[in-house]
Amino acid sequence: MSLASSLSWSVPHQAHSMDDNSARFTRLKDEDARLTELRSLDLLDTCQEEHFDRYTRLVSQVFNAPIAVISLIDENRQWLKSSIGMENREISLEHSFCVHALKHGYLEVSDTLTNDFFRHHKAVTSY
Repeated sequence: MSLASSLSWSVPHQAHSMDDNSARFTRLKDEDARLTELRSLDLLDTCQEEHFDRYTRLVSQVFNAPIAVISLIDENRQWLKSSIGMENREISLEHSFCVHALKHGYLEVSDTLTNDFFRHHKAVTSY
């Protein structure tokens, strides 16, 4: 089984728009424990590091993806420890794709342009 085929999760194809208030990040049940663990890593707001950048480049090359990131999500933002194809190192939770993986436990979107939930998302329309 390839890595790509093992990532067989999905976001509902028919969902509300990203402008809908219900699409905004809501506090998770175990959020305090997750944030405590995140802070214990001492990675937020640190400099870029080559060993993280190597993984980001590898993912970008293997999947022929113009955008690849290693990110951390605190209570206010998605912060990019390493990135390819993204200029900003910080994304508000309201514009974050990854926050949906936290909310649902997984995330796969085969084509953002045809997915009702993400096709109007700023990250999709900006690129």
